[in-house]
Amino acid sequence: MSSTFISMRAIKSLLCSVPGVSDVRRQHRSDDRIAFQFNGAMCTVHEMFGDNSRYWISSNNVNENAVDMAPIHDVFAALSSWCIFLEWLAWVAAALAIFFLVWSWV
Repeated sequence: MSSTFISMRAIKSLLCSVPGVSDVRRQHRSDDRIAFQFNGAMCTVHEMFGDNSRYWISSNNVNENAVDMAPIHDVFAALSSWCIFLEWLAWVAAALAIFFLVWSWV
């Protein structure tokens, strides 16, 4: 998921709203930004290279049976449509600002 319009606090709040998520903790000293349990499996919100525009949310243990992350995905997918709208709105605002700046010089 894109991290452009969402903070760690918002991600933590969204995770806490998902049924089955518990023990949500912020991590400050690694690329794993948030650790949490989802239906008994340890999971993380990982930011690759520590400074990226995307987060990866997954189970920590690849040997476990597959964890159905659909409830978490659905919460963030619903948020994603708002993020796309906000990004579009920011581009429109920037274009209008440039237009009016150029227009004021004429």
